Amino acid sequence: MTLPAFPSDPPPVGCSPNKLILTDVFQQGGKTQVLGVAPAATVGKTVTIVSSWNGKAVAKVQVGADLSFKATVPLPPRSLRFTNRANYFAKLGATRTGVLKFIRRMYTTSITANERAITFSGTVSPPFAEKIEPVTIRASASCASIAGGTIVANVSLTRSGAYSVTFQLPSSLQNAPKVYLQAASRVRQNTHSKKTFPTSTLIRGVQLTP
Repeated sequence: MTLPAFPSDPPPVGCSPNKLILTDVFQQGGKTQVLGVAPAATVGKTVTIVSSWNGKAVAKVQVGADLSFKATVPLPPRSLRFTNRANYFAKLGATRTGVLKFIRRMYTTSITANERAITFSGTVSPPFAEKIEPVTIRASASCASIAGGTIVANVSLTRSGAYSVTFQLPSSLQNAPKVYLQAASRVRQNTHSKKTFPTSTLIRGVQLTP
């Protein structure tokens, strides 16, 4: 009997190929997780993660065989944590990425794959609408087409704002070597507002194994 493949994190890919890019920044536990991808021919080279509010290096990690890198770094100082100053960027030699904000309304905390089944998990920060809006996840063959991508899942939020769902890729992407995913919802701007506005995760690209 052949056992099913064990779910694993598919290698990330950036929206712009062959460039140094931060693909996501989010809090997990009491730390900040920083994810990114690097150009070809940089396997084994060192990427430096920098906190932009003070220009200090907070981690040095090596580029993996799949051209990805991941670092666990301290949270921003509490006094800056919820401001636009709390950003991170990465450097590799003379090349640096743009900055990514630490605080956003939606985050992707995990993507795992079991063949062509994807498990997508994340969080949404309150305040929510009076009737909590669901999270819609779209999949596409490119970053540019994600807004019109196929809706692969609609999932309800828990009261804490967490969500997780497993779905099969649509037939149009079943044989794709990589896929781009984005989750979106609607939230209130603040506790005094009744109106909602759209919010979404960063686009996360993943390399799928044959």
